[in-house]
Amino acid sequence: MKKLLVICIAISLCAAAVAFDCSASMQTITADIVGYDLSTVNGVVAYKAGDTDRTLSAADYSWGNAYILSFDKDGKLYEAGKGILPSQNDYYGAQTVVTIPAGGFMLAFPNSSTLMKAFNACFDGVMLYNATCSMTYDMTASIDEKTNKVTVNVGDPIPETEDTVKFLFVGNSSTYFNGNPIKFEALCRAAGLDVKVTYCTFGSAYLSEFANENHERGKALRHALKNDKYDYVVLQDAAGATYDSSKASIQTILPLIEENGAEALLYMRYSTSISGAQKYKTNYGKLSEEFGIKTCTSALAFAYCMENYPDINLIAEDGGHHSKEGSYLAACSWLYAYMGVDPRGNTYTAGMSADVVAALQESAYEAAVNYFDYGGGLTKTIDGVKYTDVAQGASYVPDGKVYTGNWTDTKDDGTPIGKLTDGIVVTEGSDTSVGCYTGTAQSITVNLGSLKSIKQVETDLFGQSSWGIPDPSGATVDVFVSADGNKFDRIGTAEMSEEEVNGGWKRRLFTVTLDSTVNAQYVKLEYELAGNYLWTSEIAVYGGDTANEDESEVAESEAADESKDDGQSIGADQSTDNNESVIGGSEPAVQNLTWLWILIAAVVVIAAAVVIVLLLKKK
Repeated sequence: MKKLLVICIAISLCAAAVAFDCSASMQTITADIVGYDLSTVNGVVAYKAGDTDRTLSAADYSWGNAYILSFDKDGKLYEAGKGILPSQNDYYGAQTVVTIPAGGFMLAFPNSSTLMKAFNACFDGVMLYNATCSMTYDMTASIDEKTNKVTVNVGDPIPETEDTVKFLFVGNSSTYFNGNPIKFEALCRAAGLDVKVTYCTFGSAYLSEFANENHERGKALRHALKNDKYDYVVLQDAAGATYDSSKASIQTILPLIEENGAEALLYMRYSTSISGAQKYKTNYGKLSEEFGIKTCTSALAFAYCMENYPDINLIAEDGGHHSKEGSYLAACSWLYAYMGVDPRGNTYTAGMSADVVAALQESAYEAAVNYFDYGGGLTKTIDGVKYTDVAQGASYVPDGKVYTGNWTDTKDDGTPIGKLTDGIVVTEGSDTSVGCYTGTAQSITVNLGSLKSIKQVETDLFGQSSWGIPDPSGATVDVFVSADGNKFDRIGTAEMSEEEVNGGWKRRLFTVTLDSTVNAQYVKLEYELAGNYLWTSEIAVYGGDTANEDESEVAESEAADESKDDGQSIGADQSTDNNESVIGGSEPAVQNLTWLWILIAAVVVIAAAVVIVLLLKKK
């Protein structure tokens, strides 16, 4: 076991107090303020907040080359950052506004200012682009408006000890944005744990790049592992990474971590939607099991919070990264998963209100302890009954032509990769978990492996005009079921959901829900599309095991005979072929019992007749 149990720094103190009590000395830096609320930063410019938080937009200020230090009402360092730009088109994923806490103030300055000493001190090792993030460094500041001078007191970094537990975080902006590792360290210290975090993160980075010894990011990881010893290395892959690519990358990286003497951990990155959590739960869960590596449940914590506390915004203004609240939630998930510490009641708040902090801590705890059922995928409640997706992991046969590229669902040997039944539902068609085939009319037949009791069949379709992917509103999906894979009966045309739009992609769900369950082993979906591409992430079949498989088979035979007599198929829909068998139904089973009683009665009558004959012969 690594150093999971570490010494207390100051159990009775909050995180902020811990940060400010640990410095050995203070360095004082002074600078002249050239003005207040100026749009151009040619020196140190101060911006003050009143009794409430003040939000400023980069559209009104030239902060593109400015460095920023923000302080709260007590003069303690609150946030730091740089390069805030007015448009999200100017950079990759960051922010266009900054918020000064009530009663506090912000300083913006060029890299020629003496305040760069303070900035560099608090930003030691932190990775950040065009944004601000929470800071817990030992730093205070005050403004003298009479002399127009600012005084900044900079403490020393918290010293490492032989008991310090050291973390190296490896990943991209989903790790570093808004200072996730810093918040994790602050939560740990508030819990009395001596923890130090270090970054090896780059925007849009994939683990495959860190695994490649010739890639600049691979070189950076090897340099970090060579030049320091760590207790834990936390790995996070890009949103577009597949399970197979992450697995191959981890296989290469693990020996490097083991050589360092550290233990690998996984960070189950979040999604911007509840349904999107499914992909990361599945992929990181499988990776955790494959390599015996501990993972956190951040993605599920986000889903839980989105469902139970919808007023808390976990997503940043760019729509793809996490907000300050989301950053805190991820850090709480790490605290529970990596350190075994309940985040509820932790005194580090990152400057947020008590009710928001409590909700975020509760969400992290619930996801970790109760493994939040995020909806979709594994289970679903229909008409008050909980059903399982019995199609997960099932094989299927498509009749569409192979699509080549990142979104293909076809292996080199021509068989399906399995994307359509892997339990991963996504919200954007650009996600490589989507499986694709070509052709305007296609069908996919799913083999459930054995007879299942089916309540609902659901699939999704994506559209993107700039990609030439047809709008899903022009599609229809018919669903059929079969016991033997030869004779199919139509159970309905899928109802189309309202349109969702994410990242320019249009998405709709297509669902057939039955009044009562039917028994079948095969489910066929026939797609009529408004274009030449089938673009879908999942086919889900919600149901369960049949109560008595032998009885179900007899029922199917009787149902087939009945279907031939009256030409009716299951429910209100007509069979596409009156010679096809009907799957399921309860009335034939009753008929079977009737014939059973008649047979028993006949046997009894015959036995009685035999007894009478024997008695008469005796006489």
